[in-house]
This record gives sequence, structure tokens and C-alpha cells, in this order.
Amino acid sequence: MDIGENTLQAVLRETQEETGLALPGESVEYYDSLYVRDGDFDIEWHMFATKLNDRPTVTISPHEHSDYRWVTPEEALEMDLIHDLAESIRLFYQR
Repeated sequence: MDIGENTLQAVLRETQEETGLALPGESVEYYDSLYVRDGDFDIEWHMFATKLNDRPTVTISPHEHSDYRWVTPEEALEMDLIHDLAESIRLFYQR
């Protein structure tokens, strides 16, 4: 989060910066958060949800990502994900 941002503003900004998607704030709902430890760092993961009518065109930030793909939660859990992301997926989808 940038100084002065709340979590919703941060997720909307980060989503647009990293994917090119400008989501309307009223379509994004806060779900939950998790606290995780990654080495010497404590991180709070904030989880949000939105519904998409279709698969929009995604333009990833080449400075932050090299690729993306649409997958099911089950497929995501089989992937090599960032630290503790699998736990967030399990919590969100209750798997």
C-alpha cells in the first residue's frame, strides 16, 4: 500500500498496474486476510473478490511478471506459487 491508501485503493491500483485491468471499486469485495511469515518478514495477505463476465484482455507489467494464465483453483494448487499463496487459495475456496 502506498501512503494514504486503504486496502481497496491499493488492490485497485495494483491490479491496474500489474494487469492493465481497471476494475470499478464497487465490484470488488473484501474477503479476508492471512498473516504469514516469510523468512524474517511478517506479511498480511489481503484477499479480495470480483466477478468477471468474461476473460478480459490482460496486459502484464513486464517489470513484475513474465506470464499469466487463467486456471482453476485446483490447477493453481498444483503450481509452484509464491510463499503461502496456496493457503490463501484453500481459505478462499474452502478446499
